[in-house]
Amino acid sequence: MADLGRVADNRSGPEGLIEQRGYVMLNRRSVLRGLAAVPGAAALAGLGAGTARADFETVIDPTADRGAWEGWGTSLSWWAKAIGPDPKLADALFGRGTVQLLGQTLPGLGMNIVRYNAGASGTNSIGGRTMKPAPSIDGYKQIEGYQLDWFNDDPSSTSWNWYADANQRDMMWMARDRGADIFELFSNSPMWWMLRNDDPRGYDAGWTSNLQDGNYGRHAAHLATIARYAHDHWGIDFRSVQPVNEPAQPWTPETGRGQEGCFLIPASRRDSSVRPAPSSTPVACPGWKSRPWTRTTSTTP
Repeated sequence: MADLGRVADNRSGPEGLIEQRGYVMLNRRSVLRGLAAVPGAAALAGLGAGTARADFETVIDPTADRGAWEGWGTSLSWWAKAIGPDPKLADALFGRGTVQLLGQTLPGLGMNIVRYNAGASGTNSIGGRTMKPAPSIDGYKQIEGYQLDWFNDDPSSTSWNWYADANQRDMMWMARDRGADIFELFSNSPMWWMLRNDDPRGYDAGWTSNLQDGNYGRHAAHLATIARYAHDHWGIDFRSVQPVNEPAQPWTPETGRGQEGCFLIPASRRDSSVRPAPSSTPVACPGWKSRPWTRTTSTTP
């Protein structure tokens, strides 16, 4: 719990990051002023004179019971690593009061759902074997993992480093302390040393699983250990665990878009060996833009 006391210098917070990178912040008022300056004819240019028709019509029934709305939230990757545990930003995202940020008085968004990314990267060597250099991984997208090697499953052993990934973990604590109450653990890629090519960006040939055949159970145990450790030592109970994220993308070192990722064939995603947590913790389906694909490949036989 020593990391609980870590608080970043405000100069490394969002103001400094935005100023250094030259970001321009637009607000609703400035956008409306710009639109108001456009002549009416120009603003309407390109609009057809015909009657608009919808391809699909629906009626909202306010009496229909579609379940409870549990809240809304954010994934901490990768902005939490880039910015660090900034109290003002945490107040703006997860608090419900007003906060002074970027020279403005803003209302807290009150987000209560947080997705925490278990990293796949590492700088250690295992018998001379190291993670493949990944110059295309942006620094803030390369998340340091907790499990250093496969020698010992005991989380108190030297095979584990629980001081890794401090920025993201600290922001998760800040979210919890401001009212966030739903947490999900997810993985973009298994640990680099579980992979065929030691590269968490993906396998050299697309549409090929980068996870070694003998490491499916080890990947599941790795995530289960993180979830247990979070409960025992961090005061965080993950509501669900997502062992793979966007697994239908043909992740390769060249097409990985500068991030960790791992393609998994549908059969392996349905295999019970990738279920990472005790039966009391739900396993979340892999996020993907195709609902039929996700539904088909997430069904446990």
